[in-house]
Amino acid sequence: MDTSRKTALATDSRIDPQAERFMEETVHHAQPCSAHALLASWAGTWKVRTRNWMGSWVESTGTVKMRMTLGGRYLEETYTSTVLGHSFEGRTVYGYDNAQDVFVMMTYGSMGTGLTLREGTLDASGRVITFRNATGGSERVVIRMEGPNALVAEMFDGEPGPDEVRVVEARYTRARSVWGLGT
Repeated sequence: MDTSRKTALATDSRIDPQAERFMEETVHHAQPCSAHALLASWAGTWKVRTRNWMGSWVESTGTVKMRMTLGGRYLEETYTSTVLGHSFEGRTVYGYDNAQDVFVMMTYGSMGTGLTLREGTLDASGRVITFRNATGGSERVVIRMEGPNALVAEMFDGEPGPDEVRVVEARYTRARSVWGLGT
């Protein structure tokens, strides 16, 4: 909060000091941090090759557009493809919750009517985020950053170990513009 605003609030006897402290804390936790910068590095247009386990592997290709929103706080992903002749459109919103110190992920799409909420952590390498379903269950999503122009997202069912099954693998390759630069 700028000094003049803080001084004005402090001299206004109608402002509750507890409300002012709450607002300062809220503003502090709302500032983008290095985790948001990591997500921002994914912004752009991507080509995606996806394999879904449906009793056997079903492959599809699609396009993803990612952009930062709300002052660099969230990354919105729009995914479009065709799977077994059916058009699919999906959305994912990624963020980082400064107050809880976790990555967050919300997904929804045209082949369902619900929302999936996940929370994740970044590994020590700084290149892998593992998300777990925030509402329970054993599903997890692992996103590996294989370079500035390559991401791999995998979804697993079951607890890690011999009974765990990979059900989705999506390989993202940053699309090139006509000048050979990423978009």
